[in-house]
This record gives sequence, C-alpha cells and structure tokens, in this order.
Amino acid sequence: MAGWTAPLWTQHGVAVRTRDGVALATDVHLPHAPGEGPPLPALLLRTPYDRTSPRLVATAQRMARAGYAVVVQDLRGRYGSEGEFVLGMREAEDGYDAVEWAAAQPWCDGRVGTYGTSYMAWVQSALATLAPPHLEAMWVHEGIANPLKESVRQGGAFELRWMAWAFYGAATDPRLPGWARDRLGRVDLRDWLRPQLPQPGRARSRSRPHTNGGIGSTSRPAPRAGRGTPAR
Repeated sequence: MAGWTAPLWTQHGVAVRTRDGVALATDVHLPHAPGEGPPLPALLLRTPYDRTSPRLVATAQRMARAGYAVVVQDLRGRYGSEGEFVLGMREAEDGYDAVEWAAAQPWCDGRVGTYGTSYMAWVQSALATLAPPHLEAMWVHEGIANPLKESVRQGGAFELRWMAWAFYGAATDPRLPGWARDRLGRVDLRDWLRPQLPQPGRARSRSRPHTNGGIGSTSRPAPRAGRGTPAR
C-alpha cells in the first residue's frame, strides 16, 4: 500500500474490506498529513468510472482544500476493486460498509457525507436504505431510486441507453483481455440498432396499429368536436 504523499496528503489504493471480504480500491484525500490537524468530516464518492480519473481527483482535491477528508472508491468489480460488478447489486451493503469504514478512521470526526451524480447518486440512495449510523448528509444529483420504474425502464420499456452503458461497462472490465475490451470499445451501437428499430409504416405488432406511422403519429381518426367533446 502506498504511503501518504504530497500534495494534499493522498493515500492511494487502500483496500477497504466489505462484509463478505471483497477488497474495494479506495483513495483518501486530506488537507494535511494524519495527526497534523484535527479529525475532519468525511465525504464519500463511490464510482464505476475509475477513482483515479483526473475529473474525479480534481473534485476530491478541491473539497480536501476546503477542509474535508475525501474518500473516493471504485465499486465492486470496477477498475481496482475485487469482485464482480452487477448493475444495482450489492451497492447498499458495500456503501454502508464504506461509510462506516470512513467514520472509524483516525482522520475522520465520525461524520460522513456522500456525493455524486447519475450512477454515483444511485449508489447513495442504495446505501441510505440500510441507514448507516454515521451517515450525516447526502448530495444525490440526478440519481434514480427504483430502476424498475424509472431510468432503466420507463413504464416497463427498457431504455436503450442502458445497452450503450452495458457495452461501456464491458469495454472497461478489467477481467477481460485487452483485445476483447478494445473490440467492445469500437462497437457503434447506432449501426447495431438501426436494423432493429421500427420504421415508419412497418409496425411489428398488429395489436398496436396506431404506432404504424412512427412515434407521435396515429392512424386512428381524431374525435369530432360536438356535444360532450371539446374542440381541439
């Protein structure tokens, strides 16, 4: 494990163990070396997008300069962490364990907040369901709470953008050989999906003829204005 290094006293690659023994790769950013100042409130970011990415590191360092202990963690099965990544699974338990781990460190005053956008917001909502005792605040930005009702599915229909997300996840899966990740990264889903999408005048379901003209159109006659029917 790497030691504390300047600037801002960052510790890289801490192995935070979950309740089932999986090691989650975690970086800690502090405004001073441990023991050189008082314990601080901690801010936790859990991400599938690489904890060492320049954008995430820059944000963590800004918050460390503002006086926080900032913890950035790769999710289970992503980048430096052990285990298998499954969309939406284990985020509650792993998040709870991360919050309580941070609260127990000597550089933390026992108060932990979380932050993040999109999937990094989703994992916050997940861990909150288990009510970690040291969780004090959350900044949940553009995150979903129930993938069966929103974002992943809308009214039961699968959102195709998650297919693109799945290809991204596979292309960045450290368990796959380099040639496989490279090939997955070159897939253009627009070409792959175009033959599968419904075309105007070619509805696949005869039980839904009103979709035959494409999105936003209808083959059924509009109601006539009259008694009991408002004019449009």
